[in-house]
Amino acid sequence: MSKNTYIQVLSSDGRWVVFKELFDNKANVLHVQHTSNEKRFELEDSYDFDFSNNNQWFGTKSKDSNSFKLIDLLQQQETDFGSISSFQFSADSRFLALLNESNLTLINLETQDTQELKNVKSFKWHPQLNRLMIHRVTATLSTILVYEASTKLLVILEKGKHFEYTKMTWSGSGNSIAFIESSPLQKLHHFRFNDHNLEHQHKVLKVPLVEGSIIEKNIELKNDGSGVFFYRSSLKSEGSVFSGAEIWTTQDPWIVPRMKAYKAREHSFKLVYWDVLNSHTEDLNDEKFPSYRFHPEHPNVLVYNMLSYEPQYKQFPDIDLYIKNLQTGKLKLIVEKISTAPNTFSFSPSGRYVSFFKNGDWWVYDCISENKINVTHDIATSFENKQLYGIENVLPYGNPGWTADEKQLFLYDQYDIWMVGMDNGDPHKITLGKEQGISYRIQVDDSTLLASKTYSTSSVFDIEEGLLLSMKGDDLKSGYAYWSKDLGTKEKVYKPAHVEEGQVSLEGGIIVFKKSKFNSPPSVQAVSLEMSKSRLLYQSNPSLLPLDLGREEVFHYTVNSEFQEKGVLIYPSQFDPNKRYPMVTWIYEQNSVEVNNFSPPSNAGTIGFNILDYVLDGYFVLLPDISYKIGSPGVSALQSVLASIEVVLKQKSIDRTRLGLIGHSFGGYETSYIVSQTNLFSAAVAGAAVTDLISSYHDVAWDWNMNQMWRFEAQQLRMGASYYSSKDAYHQNSPLNYVEDIKTPLLLWAGKQDGNVNWSQSVYLYMGLKRLNSEAKLILFENEGHFLIDKVNQNFLRFETKKWFDTILK
Repeated sequence: MSKNTYIQVLSSDGRWVVFKELFDNKANVLHVQHTSNEKRFELEDSYDFDFSNNNQWFGTKSKDSNSFKLIDLLQQQETDFGSISSFQFSADSRFLALLNESNLTLINLETQDTQELKNVKSFKWHPQLNRLMIHRVTATLSTILVYEASTKLLVILEKGKHFEYTKMTWSGSGNSIAFIESSPLQKLHHFRFNDHNLEHQHKVLKVPLVEGSIIEKNIELKNDGSGVFFYRSSLKSEGSVFSGAEIWTTQDPWIVPRMKAYKAREHSFKLVYWDVLNSHTEDLNDEKFPSYRFHPEHPNVLVYNMLSYEPQYKQFPDIDLYIKNLQTGKLKLIVEKISTAPNTFSFSPSGRYVSFFKNGDWWVYDCISENKINVTHDIATSFENKQLYGIENVLPYGNPGWTADEKQLFLYDQYDIWMVGMDNGDPHKITLGKEQGISYRIQVDDSTLLASKTYSTSSVFDIEEGLLLSMKGDDLKSGYAYWSKDLGTKEKVYKPAHVEEGQVSLEGGIIVFKKSKFNSPPSVQAVSLEMSKSRLLYQSNPSLLPLDLGREEVFHYTVNSEFQEKGVLIYPSQFDPNKRYPMVTWIYEQNSVEVNNFSPPSNAGTIGFNILDYVLDGYFVLLPDISYKIGSPGVSALQSVLASIEVVLKQKSIDRTRLGLIGHSFGGYETSYIVSQTNLFSAAVAGAAVTDLISSYHDVAWDWNMNQMWRFEAQQLRMGASYYSSKDAYHQNSPLNYVEDIKTPLLLWAGKQDGNVNWSQSVYLYMGLKRLNSEAKLILFENEGHFLIDKVNQNFLRFETKKWFDTILK
């Protein structure tokens, strides 16, 4: 039985979709499925696969055996080439390059003719032509050469004895290449080709050791090859402060672990721009402004200092943001005291504008005019995501990108997508999410999203082609819509299920997506852009479909006559209204969404709880949403959970004497607190829980190399203030403070390598319960962190959790 299915990629013509099916007890499977018929190839699991640009060919290298398979998608034939090191199609899809150890084979996919090149260490295709850059190594000689696959012309660019060439890189246009020579005196080579022939100009940048050696990080070329970005080491010594002993002083901006990681990440090297045409180099970051955001095609780089306002006790520090010109080195302040949280500032696609979020509004800085404007001041909606934690340093809902001409900026509020013009045009929303209770977002593929995050540069959206929009409703439905300038937003699929991983092919006029629910295993489906009727492409675990896996009921409740919340009650399989059943309540903030997440009954998972394990064994399962008041996280959880249970107990089939409660992480904290305030529950399980707010506040999150104070003051623990200004509130919301009142049998568990919530937190509560002779059990897992990874441990925890509830509630 498979535990999940993930869509990987849709071919650009929309004819083929690739998805993975994951298993616990056998090897994962990579599927290549035709979107118009039942043809499907089932292949070994792989992380290395690709379509040729003309979509005729699909290649995949298996994860375990490294065997390579080539599929002719037109003829629907497979060819096995045995074990290889790497592969790549040429840009025009005529050639396939296969590297097996040091032998490079070039296959002409039209004629099936092959060419062999020996002693090849690595290669890269030209981004447009049938031209290869090759690194060749023999016992005595290292060589960089360019090879024309069509004409078999070979040109040696550089060679040397007893040293290596690394980081071979083409420019985006293909007119230039660059690579590092790892000789005693490091060199950065740049070759610029004349048009499409192999005549070239060669320039070398020698890096004296006094300036720091070139670091083996990626080098990047401007698209036209006129400049190169590379990294060199910083020679500044940090002294002996980190050798042998760590010295922590209260005057330090950060604690030593965080400072150590920060210096290693951002002080140990400098980003350098080499203006090849003008033979000039410019350090883009320095000791004053060590942090940066850049895109190789932009004329400017953003720089800042993470320590400007420290200590702040925030997850994401506030900084002053500057812009620095690559050519002149001119530095200009854009905005003071802005958060470094994800998606709070970024370049526009061309680099002309910088958008940033401050004090609840979006601003745009024009790098040419050096003016900035508040683009949301007059819009009657909130762009702050106050639903997240509701504390200071509120994050924006998002700024996904710009139109291709950069005349309009896309922004999100809670429900809708807005377009804001740079020419003082009226801002308008392109969706009606607020009116419908549906949150709309622009669907972006993983590669585009990764590039956007890597370069802090917003995505480009072509409004002439249209936009694929994801939909998530307050009614727990989800789906996709398509927006076009002419027709507006048209719903394509919207179901009471988890509809996700959508990808669109405009050429093929098709959207593919995955659909699942707690009682419905994942399926891969497709829908036409012209019609709204979806069709099934693949159904995982079809043997489960005829079975009764329970049903759900969405309900609403009021918390303290103040908050309106929803919850989901899942009924047991083979429900008999004349019987009485136990119920387990699973909590973690807004947990009603878990009704749409499928996990097969065979899947132990990372926290020891699986809905179907209980539904199939005669349990109700309750998934309530929780409303929070700042300064009262435990009290808020208690009030919301009790309000939800009061409603569902009207269902006479639930036995109020057999109620269980379970939570992990923040849900573990909530569980621990709730059972310290009420005896409603007969059994409870708390995993990786904070149990003592005071000691946890003063602890270190070793996974983050940070203090834990920010979690309490400005994040999930929602205390909203320091312990020293709110001591009573910290005590009132701390489970350990009420350990004498815990009468519910409590199972605690934690991983002894947990660097997120210190496992000693579970020990504290256990020791109190032990001293009081209360019924409790503690399970500590060696070599496990915040979540359990080892399959044996997962199954053990699943068994122990189920046994704990069964023993008491059954």
